[in-house]
Amino acid sequence: MKGLNSKLRSLYPFHSHCLNLNGLLYHYIDEGHYADEGKGNPIVMVHGNPSWSFLYRRLVQEFSSTHRVLVPDHIGCGLSDKPQDYSYTLKQHVANLEAFIEKQELKNVTLMLHDWGGPIGLGYATNNVDNISSIIAMNTVGFVLPHIPWYLKLCGSKFPGEFLVRRLNAFAKCASVVGSKPLPGLKKLVKEGYLAPYDSYENRIAIHRFIRDIPKNEQSESYEELKRIEDGLALLKDTPMLLLWGAKDPVFRMSAYEAWQKKVPHLQTELYSDGGHYLPEDCHEEIVPRIRSFLSTIDEVERPQNAATQS
Repeated sequence: MKGLNSKLRSLYPFHSHCLNLNGLLYHYIDEGHYADEGKGNPIVMVHGNPSWSFLYRRLVQEFSSTHRVLVPDHIGCGLSDKPQDYSYTLKQHVANLEAFIEKQELKNVTLMLHDWGGPIGLGYATNNVDNISSIIAMNTVGFVLPHIPWYLKLCGSKFPGEFLVRRLNAFAKCASVVGSKPLPGLKKLVKEGYLAPYDSYENRIAIHRFIRDIPKNEQSESYEELKRIEDGLALLKDTPMLLLWGAKDPVFRMSAYEAWQKKVPHLQTELYSDGGHYLPEDCHEEIVPRIRSFLSTIDEVERPQNAATQS
């Protein structure tokens, strides 16, 4: 597991933990208060591609005063191991998250999801509805994308996609420019933080595999799992859900935002006209009070299925 330099640690001042997943180190941070100390339910923040737990650093600092906050790095991402021979599929990432939550013995979980963290987190949620307190989603989907941009198709190809993504690091570099508010992108040190774990051909394997794994049709390897998740959204009809959306996202278009509202009728939504794909970077000051307000209504209610664990 590779560490961070002192400058980046100033932005990401958390103690590292690792879970052994079949011989691989699954890195995570674990900050804040436990539920048995009278604080709010645990929050598990799930990142996407090409980011890592660094995405949530400021939200961790905001909410660890009132909640236990855990943020894992997917295998192949962030400070987790990056095996070259591994099943980097949606189903595998869901299984890893499930093992992590079970190992931590987390109950009454709030999930915070972004990008690929949406399908991964919702994959867990639709399999474990009784253990979910609430869901907060940001610029992500839990269903087959209504539109896949041409550049994702290009980057997901064997050639030139693998060359662009792994040799030139083009995908991660472009994300750091247009992933936030379109131009000028992230501040220099923040950009370095996003790119730090992906400093070699070998360390960029998961970035390319995530893109390759986007289901393009029914023959795609992860189509069946994503369709299961999409169909399972109906199981979450009694689960409070909040969708925060950056309208200037070049990947998740407004068609995806509209699809969310049709598929999850009880969904609460907030649209940020000036926000890009990395909404926690662009609209931090705006989303924090909205999330806090949402959580305050959730944490005041004991869910019946978890009452025994809180007695």
